[in-house]
Amino acid sequence: MKFKIPKRTHLLEGIAHLLVWLLFFTSINIDWSINWFDNKNRIGPVAPLSALAFFLFFYLNALYLIPKYLKKRKWWAYGIALIVVCAAFETLRLLLLFLFGNTDWTSTTSFFNELQSQDSLIVGRLNPLFVSLQFSLVYRFARDWIVNNVVIDRLQTEKLQMELSVLKAQVNPHFLFNSLNALDDLIDRDPSKAKTYLSKLSKIYRYTLTSMDEDVVPLSEELDFISDYIFLLSERFGGSFIFDKIVSVNSQDCCIPPAALQLLLENAVKHNYGSLSDPLKIIIDVSDTTVTVHHPKRLKKTDTSSMGKGLANIKKRFQFFSNQPMVVEDSLERFSVSLPLMKSIGK
Repeated sequence: MKFKIPKRTHLLEGIAHLLVWLLFFTSINIDWSINWFDNKNRIGPVAPLSALAFFLFFYLNALYLIPKYLKKRKWWAYGIALIVVCAAFETLRLLLLFLFGNTDWTSTTSFFNELQSQDSLIVGRLNPLFVSLQFSLVYRFARDWIVNNVVIDRLQTEKLQMELSVLKAQVNPHFLFNSLNALDDLIDRDPSKAKTYLSKLSKIYRYTLTSMDEDVVPLSEELDFISDYIFLLSERFGGSFIFDKIVSVNSQDCCIPPAALQLLLENAVKHNYGSLSDPLKIIIDVSDTTVTVHHPKRLKKTDTSSMGKGLANIKKRFQFFSNQPMVVEDSLERFSVSLPLMKSIGK
């Protein structure tokens, strides 16, 4: 998941950069008005071009080279890129010196002397590129460390909020009330089935409590949980809703955030209507890469804002644990939600 840094944070970081560079350029002794390439007339110890090279190389390394190569562990590519960039900076300095300086270039000795002069960007008095390399490495990794810690804190907070929302959904007093009403009816009508109903109800709550600390669970466990949940819904609504599971993959090899499927089934039953004469068929289709819940669209004339909140909750959970997005297809006649499957650890 990519973490989006707030605009206010970007603004504060930009102001901090501006202040640091103002302090940097005012603290070093540079006369910008004299010939940049005539070190005989230079009073200050730092060449103007060295200061600019320090500034440019800092951002080139911090914002481009480190993310592109070093953070992806492309060590050789990063080393080669540094050599090429340093050579390019020094070549540009020599070119500017040749065009605007007063150095005598009639002999090769002058060229090699200039390469080793105090103004050299690589081996000069202050080694500006080497110092800039160190500063940019420290800045980049310190910044990433701070951002990562902020991300971790935010993810932990949102994870706790989602776990609480899932638990609330499962221990929903309406769900419990309706389940107990159905159980009360079964006790008189079919005691044997009532015992089965009570067993599955207890398994649902046991699964909820044991899985809420897990980021993901095996798909096989989630499907077993869904089977118990479907049994309760079928007893409650009779034949008004028909559920069909199509599993064409080894569910042991895949993982999914706990209760994700349950929330989709709850949304389908809560916001759509079915009847004994015209039942609503809800299909759970498990493929190699996704599990899809789809059904004909028969919306009740009720507030559907909670459905949007439920889907947003599931979407957030998948953003934390998968690079693949949740896909929602909402047409006039059909509603479908596809959840990406994650491979089990060690697979």
